[in-house]
Amino acid sequence: MPQMSLYFDETLAKQVTEHAKRERKPVSRYVADVLRERINDEWSPEFLACLGSLKPGELVRPDQGDFADDAPRATLTF
Repeated sequence: MPQMSLYFDETLAKQVTEHAKRERKPVSRYVADVLRERINDEWSPEFLACLGSLKPGELVRPDQGDFADDAPRATLTF
């Protein structure tokens, strides 16, 4: 497996170490996972294929009714 050297300032190094501890991972695994997530933060082809599949007006919010028609509430007295 290839190796890399990363240089952090002291504050960032402490933060990375703490996050790795919270996730119960070695620092190298934690950093690799964070970078992998960031680099692969793209929309899937399946999602992109859905774009534009709804025509204007096809997705309509149903009537929400009137607030007065909501469930009755108890009256509080002090």
